[in-house]
Amino acid sequence: MKCPTCELINPDTALRCDCGYDFQSGRMEQPYQDAKTPVAARITYCARCGAQNNAGAAFCQSCGAQFLATTAEPARAVKKPVPTVVNVIFAVLVLLTLGQIFTWIQGDKVTSPQNAAPSIAPAASPKSEAWLHLIVKESRWEKGGFGTIAMWRVTFKNNSDRPIGNIQYRTAYYSETGNLVDKGGVDSPLDKKIIQKVIPPKSTRTIEVNDGFTHSEAHRATFELVDCEFVTDSR
Repeated sequence: MKCPTCELINPDTALRCDCGYDFQSGRMEQPYQDAKTPVAARITYCARCGAQNNAGAAFCQSCGAQFLATTAEPARAVKKPVPTVVNVIFAVLVLLTLGQIFTWIQGDKVTSPQNAAPSIAPAASPKSEAWLHLIVKESRWEKGGFGTIAMWRVTFKNNSDRPIGNIQYRTAYYSETGNLVDKGGVDSPLDKKIIQKVIPPKSTRTIEVNDGFTHSEAHRATFELVDCEFVTDSR
C-alpha cells in the first residue's frame, strides 16, 4: 500500500505511514519517524523488479526477492592513545627500578660468600707498623711553672728491631668533679705536639714531655699513644 503523501510502500495491514498519514481517516497524524529524514532514506528499491520497499524490509513486497543484508557501517578507526608526559615518566621510573633490582641481584651473586675471592689485607704503612711495636709502659704527670704547665714522664718500650720516633700522643685533663677541662698533644688548641725523641730497638726509654699550658682546674689526666714511625737514630 503506497502512501499518497510520501509515496512510501507500506504493508497492506498498515494503519499509519511512517510520515504520519493515517490510511483509515486520510489525515496526517503524529509521524513514526523524524519528519526531517528524507523519504529516500526510508525507501529501498528491489534489484529484481524495481519496486519500492521499506528500508528495513527483508523481502520485496512485489516479487518476494530476498534483500541482501545491509552493509554494516564501517568500523571507525580507533585512535591510538598518545603517550602523555606522566605516562612517559612513569615508564622511565619503572625501567630504572627494574634495572636497579637486576643490578642488585647480579651484584649479590658476585659478592656472595660462595663466589667471593679471598680478601687480601692491605700492606701496613711504616707508621702503622711502627705503632704496633711501641707501647706505653708508664705515664705520670704533674703541674709545673707555678701550676700552669703540664709536665709528663712517659716510659716507652720498643719491641721492634728498628728505632722508633716522631711519637704522636693525646692527653686529656679532668677536674675533681670529672669534667673534661683541657686537651693536649694532637688535640692541643695551640699546636700539635710531637715527641721527636728516639726509642732504640728492643729497649725501654723514659722521656720528659712538656705538654704546655693546662687548665687551672686540671686534677686528673690521661695519656694515649696515637702514632709513630720508624726513624734514623742520629744521636
